[in-house]
Parts: sequence; structure tokens; C-alpha cells
Amino acid sequence: TFDKIKACCDVIMNNCNTLLTTGCVYAILGILLDSMCFKPCTESVQPQKMTQILLYINENFKKDLTLSSLASKFGYNPSYLSRYFKSCFSIGINNYITKMRLREAVLLMKDHSNNVTYCAYESGFNSLRTFYRAFYSEFQCTPKEYLTK
Repeated sequence: TFDKIKACCDVIMNNCNTLLTTGCVYAILGILLDSMCFKPCTESVQPQKMTQILLYINENFKKDLTLSSLASKFGYNPSYLSRYFKSCFSIGINNYITKMRLREAVLLMKDHSNNVTYCAYESGFNSLRTFYRAFYSEFQCTPKEYLTK
């Protein structure tokens, strides 16, 4: 999923063709629709703003990305952005960022030349403890157990 979204983002960033850009945005939204559970949003949706936020998260999840920094970047109150995001995507922003980081870590771990510590930090986690806790919560096993499955 991430690779497909990243490919679409690359096309958007490197192309001035409005039709192609619009098509890529629709492709990203379609990918997200397939991979997430959506429910009706209780607030008025601003699709362009949410698309910008999702693209920004997908491009920057490896950095020190927080709810406050996102809210500041996009001109929202953190509480409002958190509620708005969750009402639209049925997942909290921090949980979404953590899932993106875990997916990246798993991809890096599949290249057996990378150790777990490298994968954790390279995928955006600030500590091994946080990585192990999030990994176990998501997969119900340790990273080493995951790789032997």
C-alpha cells in the first residue's frame, strides 16, 4: 500500500499535468479506501485538505511527526484535527503514523542484512522500547518471532 501511494505522490510532485495529478489523487484515495475501514464522517469533509494531510504523513512518517506538528502545519487545533481525522478514517492520527512506521520496519526487516535496532530507528521510532511495544501490540509477537514465521 505504501509503495503504491508513494509512487502516486512521486507522479504528483514531478508533474504539472492537472489531469494526471487528479488521477493520482483518486488512485491514492482508492488505495486508502481498500485498506481502511471508513464510516460516514460526522463533520463536513474537506477532501483536498485531508488528501494533503495524508500525503504529508505518508512522506514524513519517518521524521518526528506529532499531532501538534501536523495541526500547526495545516492550521488546525490539535484536538479538532484528531477528532476530524478519526471521524473520517476510523483511526487516530498517532495510531495511523505508528502503523505506517511498523509497515516500514517490517519491510526493512525482511532484508535480513538489517538488524532490528536499525529497522526501528530507520522507520521513525524514537526508542526501541516504543518500537517493541507497538510491534507486539500490532502483531502479538516480537520482531524476531515475526521473522521466523
